[in-house]
Amino acid sequence: MLTSTPPKSLSRLPLSHAERRSLWIAGGLVALATVAVLVSAFFGDRLANAIVDSGLAARLANTFRGRDLSSPETWQRFFQSGIKRFVLGTVGLAVLVACFGFRHRDWWLTRYFREQDSPLQLAMVRIVCCLVSLLVLWNCSPLQFCNLDPNLTIAPFPWYRLLRGVSFPLGLSTVVVAVCYLANICCAIGLFTRSSAAVAAISGLYAFGISQSFGKVNHYHMVVWFPAILAFSRAGDFLSVDALWRARRLARRGEMVDLSPSNAYALPTRLIWLLLAQVYFFPGYYKFVGGTDSHLLEWAFSDSLQNKLAVQWYIQEMPPTLRLDAYPLVCRLLSLLVIVWECVWPLALFSRRLRLPLALSTIFFHYSTSLVMGIVFIHMRWLMLTLFPWPAIFAWLGRGFIRVPAVVEYSPASPRQLYLVNVFKSFDLWQLLEFRPAPSSETAAPQPEQLVVCLAGEVLDPIAASWAIRRRLGWPMSFRWLAAASRKLPANHFLKNAMADSQAPPSPPPKSQPGVSQATLTRWLIGVATTFLLLNSLMAVAHMHRAWPFAVFPTFETLTLHARVHELQIELIDHAGRMTLFERAQATKAVQGVIWYEMSSQALLEPSPAAQQNQLRGIWDLFKQKGLVDESNVAEVRFYDVTIDTVPERMQTPLERKLIFEMPVGSLSARQ
Repeated sequence: MLTSTPPKSLSRLPLSHAERRSLWIAGGLVALATVAVLVSAFFGDRLANAIVDSGLAARLANTFRGRDLSSPETWQRFFQSGIKRFVLGTVGLAVLVACFGFRHRDWWLTRYFREQDSPLQLAMVRIVCCLVSLLVLWNCSPLQFCNLDPNLTIAPFPWYRLLRGVSFPLGLSTVVVAVCYLANICCAIGLFTRSSAAVAAISGLYAFGISQSFGKVNHYHMVVWFPAILAFSRAGDFLSVDALWRARRLARRGEMVDLSPSNAYALPTRLIWLLLAQVYFFPGYYKFVGGTDSHLLEWAFSDSLQNKLAVQWYIQEMPPTLRLDAYPLVCRLLSLLVIVWECVWPLALFSRRLRLPLALSTIFFHYSTSLVMGIVFIHMRWLMLTLFPWPAIFAWLGRGFIRVPAVVEYSPASPRQLYLVNVFKSFDLWQLLEFRPAPSSETAAPQPEQLVVCLAGEVLDPIAASWAIRRRLGWPMSFRWLAAASRKLPANHFLKNAMADSQAPPSPPPKSQPGVSQATLTRWLIGVATTFLLLNSLMAVAHMHRAWPFAVFPTFETLTLHARVHELQIELIDHAGRMTLFERAQATKAVQGVIWYEMSSQALLEPSPAAQQNQLRGIWDLFKQKGLVDESNVAEVRFYDVTIDTVPERMQTPLERKLIFEMPVGSLSARQ
């Protein structure tokens, strides 16, 4: 009696040479990170004292001018922050090495990249990303920052030196913003999808970068990342204008459109999700390990969140909806929960069952932060729709709406019928139609040249089938699109003139034009996405959140020890010597409140007195340009650095008020 032995599990297969080498390298990196942590924890103070005593700090101080390197405390903070970044980089590199070494293994990461998906999912990702880009472009209003004083331009990394002292011209900016609008609209409807996505990414680099160049970096960088990834995908195969053209092109060649689930539709979506995972993981990691002034989990078990709430209420100019600062225990529990949630976010992404709960929890998280702290991030809420299982949702809705099976029979010899079938397949949201060639027997089909619908065993034409389903179900929208398509599309001609169409000589098929192969698209897709992931990781290791178009998102890991802020206060003196305070509410009419706070903070933090005075003059010119002040009634303007306690009960009286600049109006001379 023959018995078959069960196959060995892939986890028990012997390791190859490449896999053993990858394990050794990954283990060595993890061991190196562990040694670095132990050395920093037990010998950090001794190393800092040794560096200061040996004179190395004095030699380095000549290289890094403006930095105090003579105290051991400075080197202790350097070891703390540097080791945290080193551990993050080495562990991440170890994971990458393990991934490349085990790419042929059936494990969770390999299965994630080898998943197959429906073209409907990628089409919905395309539509959501483009609509989010349009929403962000409308909200940020980049044209309001054109033709401002060049001294106000504070470009993010790495554009600081290139755009320093540059004013964005209104004419060029208007053209680029209009191109960005048009490209995102075309990509959303699927018109020249790949080209539109590429143009949207390139034009968005400038259009969205305008509003990033005035002190405040709004972290909507994904409006550039995601179109660049969609430019190397087959995002236009479903629910698009390109799908109509593709259906006609394939029908002329006598081919059916192939929209079966494939890895080509899944891989772009998976890479977009990984970029989203970076957005949440790095802030959670830095909150967990602590910043330059904090230790492990100190952010969660301190009063930092309470003070941060008060500061955000003041910056966002919002009355506190929930006074969570009165409940320290609740704040600490919420802080710990946020750390766990952000660190687990990428891991939950690899489970199909957890993606929808993950998206819903993220939407709830951003809604809660907007309600409590005023941090809106509305684009992140809408981007969570990319995690929804759209094929399953539409299939469930279709089963609930239409319970009658429908089979579309077509003649493979008719290009017009193939075109109509290809169109139906490219727009079949409900996934309820079954397409099959018509039988050769004349008794089974009324006409070989007529497109028919077999509805519950009854042969009907598309229009009759539509009305029959409406009578049976009473659902007004059921199959109305099928009837409308059969009347409006070119297939209506052959439905009415089947005999004349069949006698006409067939037109020769067009010559196939060379296109981009799927292998080439995949290589470019992986290359672009990997570059984005690596650049974002480097920005996270370097802790660069004021950068464009790659940056680590706000980590908030710095301990907020006091609920205090420094604000720029402006006082106007008329010709009679009367003093009038220029209110903050008036200043926020020129630019958004958060951008005004960052712009004024950059002016207060400027170490050079000459550069600070130029920025303050630029702020005054901004008020004049927006029509907020009448210069004829002002003789002198004074700028103050005011320290304010942001706790609502103690906000009325400033803690400190310091004059930093006094400028006579109408004269270029000023005295400090």
